[in-house]
Amino acid sequence: MSFAHSLGYLASGLVLLTFGMRTMLPMRIAAIASNLAFIAYGLALGLTPIWVLHGILLPLNAYRLLELQRAGRRRSGWRRRRPGRARPIFVARQAYPLPRNRPERRAVVR
Repeated sequence: MSFAHSLGYLASGLVLLTFGMRTMLPMRIAAIASNLAFIAYGLALGLTPIWVLHGILLPLNAYRLLELQRAGRRRSGWRRRRPGRARPIFVARQAYPLPRNRPERRAVVR
């Protein structure tokens, strides 16, 4: 078995691993590793459709990973530190919206 074929098996294993993931962050990281392995495999054997496809998918997966990280910061309450203000350690998700400081509107029965 040549080195190029080993890259193909590695890339295929990474794709299989990606499909088995339950959470998005590790899935995107495995998908990026798979894209890199498939690009190397396609270039080593001259398989243009393979390296072109994964060359397109690589920036897409990188962008989605960046979006995930940004969304995680927003959800976790991450903010720039200001003097006298501590960063929250844990922020729970709300199961229902909190009431606003408005008087309730009651239906008028006629």
